[in-house]
Amino acid sequence: MKLSASTLKALPRRISVPEYKRTGAPRIVHFGVGNFCRAHLFQNTHRCNQTQADDPWLVHGIGILDNDCEMHAWEKLKSSDFLYGLMLLPSKDTEIIGTLAEYDWIPHSAAAYQNALKAISAPHTQIISLTITEKGYCTDIEGQLDFTIPDLKHDAELLSRPDGPLGGGVRLKTSLGMLTMGLHNRQSHAPSDPVTLLSCDNLPSNGAELKRLLLDFISQTKPQLLDYVEHQVSFPNSMVD
Repeated sequence: MKLSASTLKALPRRISVPEYKRTGAPRIVHFGVGNFCRAHLFQNTHRCNQTQADDPWLVHGIGILDNDCEMHAWEKLKSSDFLYGLMLLPSKDTEIIGTLAEYDWIPHSAAAYQNALKAISAPHTQIISLTITEKGYCTDIEGQLDFTIPDLKHDAELLSRPDGPLGGGVRLKTSLGMLTMGLHNRQSHAPSDPVTLLSCDNLPSNGAELKRLLLDFISQTKPQLLDYVEHQVSFPNSMVD
């Protein structure tokens, strides 16, 4: 039997399924929908939702990487209405996780790219979390932004243009670039609504590191955004095992 929203009720009763609606506006945007977040961040959110079914916190996933692995993962999740099974070991207890309500793999289409930017800037988005691995922060051996990385250089050049990176079918290629453009739009649409950027990557003081790198990138591309980020965006540190 293929897993989907329509087949949940047909699953064996020993398998826990979402008891909450998955149709509301997601309040979490997440970069890097890999195994780690699906087994931890999404599961923890799912379990909270099970206890407050009338007001669930849903996730809008964003995929950046243009490779076959990320494409196949997106295709599989899309085919199951973004539901997936999680088995705990050694108990083998199994549950269907329903936290992921939307997922845009931005290399797929211009629409996916625009939807991802809209999700970052939406007033209802309260947390933007990341599991993009250390490489996703685009640093050199000294821990500084490495503009010799083609994708980071590409994004910096686009965002430095007065007209921005919109139009012409050109898209941003890094999480730092997407965050910068999304926060720029958010400043215009919801300037008084704070947002939390939550790094879940295995970096010492990961929140402070994300803030340092993002502010460095913004200062070189859209410096008019610096004051907004300093006052309306928080960067908590998280412990990652």
